[in-house]
Amino acid sequence: MPFIPEQRRISSQYVQDTKLREAFQWRETWKCFVLTMVIIIFILGVLRDPSNVGLSKNNWLEYIYCILGCLFLYIFYIVECRYSEIVWDLAETDLMPISAVSEYIVRLKRAEPHVWWQASCYHFVEQKSPRRNSRQMTRVNMQVTRVSFDHRNFGYTDISDYLVFCQKSPLVKIEFSKGFAFARPRHAEEFENIRGEFFSAHEPVDDHIEKKEGLDLAGVEFEDYICAGRFPRFINTTTYWICSFLLLSWPYRVYVNYNTSYAHYTSHFRYIDLHRIWYRNKLINEQM
Repeated sequence: MPFIPEQRRISSQYVQDTKLREAFQWRETWKCFVLTMVIIIFILGVLRDPSNVGLSKNNWLEYIYCILGCLFLYIFYIVECRYSEIVWDLAETDLMPISAVSEYIVRLKRAEPHVWWQASCYHFVEQKSPRRNSRQMTRVNMQVTRVSFDHRNFGYTDISDYLVFCQKSPLVKIEFSKGFAFARPRHAEEFENIRGEFFSAHEPVDDHIEKKEGLDLAGVEFEDYICAGRFPRFINTTTYWICSFLLLSWPYRVYVNYNTSYAHYTSHFRYIDLHRIWYRNKLINEQM
């Protein structure tokens, strides 16, 4: 379990525009680029000199096979366009305003963190399947226990950075994550021991154990991704499919990525020792 000293200062995280070099390196473009280049090179090779691809002028059957092969590549290209991540992004109609994102981050900072562990003890039972001479394994949960970390002896403080929107692009895509740490290594070690004892106590209950742990923020519905702002000009589903049918999906994706700003925000909490704070405040009051 990591620990973060109390001397750590909160800084500002700036949302900036995507550079053109970064737009070309987007992971959603390389597969589309390869398929587009293969189709274009194949078509240009056939139109320029059919003998380059093994076609003879008097054999129409070879031309039919060539057309079917090109059609197969084109269908494969359209399927890739259909299941691309950009389709789901363009289908997002209810974009959150930038001001609402700032309010959401404030709520994350003010939320109370709850760390929990869950142990699911289970075994498998072989049951007869409805099919003839077939059996299947069914999981049976013997015990499911979930507890929360008792942080009554600890206080907590938010150490997340401030997110500053200074981009020119009207569309922003933010990825959110959350985490926690301790201010002192001794407390982090105690936390690891308590968690280890909890899972060790449930291991003998059954044949298998499934371990889960997480961090919940009270009163806040945590979102993994948020698209905020508005779509720039020519960025919509209709334009995307027109470009896709014309083998222009790859440059269009680069255009969309270039006009979208990306950010990753982590909501981070630090547990601190209340006794140490009380003692420090007492010394300050005595000096005054």
